[in-house]
Amino acid sequence: MNIQPVVSADETQDDEIDLAQLVASLWAGKLWIAFFTFAALVFGVVAIVLTPPTYQADALLQLEQRSGQLALPDALRTLVSSDPGTEAEI
Repeated sequence: MNIQPVVSADETQDDEIDLAQLVASLWAGKLWIAFFTFAALVFGVVAIVLTPPTYQADALLQLEQRSGQLALPDALRTLVSSDPGTEAEI
């Protein structure tokens, strides 16, 4: 036996969202919305302040003057030249 609720014709045609009523109910609960927004903001700030930094990197660079020769094997040294591979055409 299937029991179906009785729905009037007015309820089926009133299927739209009333934006004015939605805005009015949000405006009526504006203090609750502001309270929970502020509480979430405070919770986030406290979490950021109390959490220690996870990643930290230090780097040390030692710069030396460039020597005249590259540290390449003899077979590769012939492939590398000090002249650029391209020349400008005029």
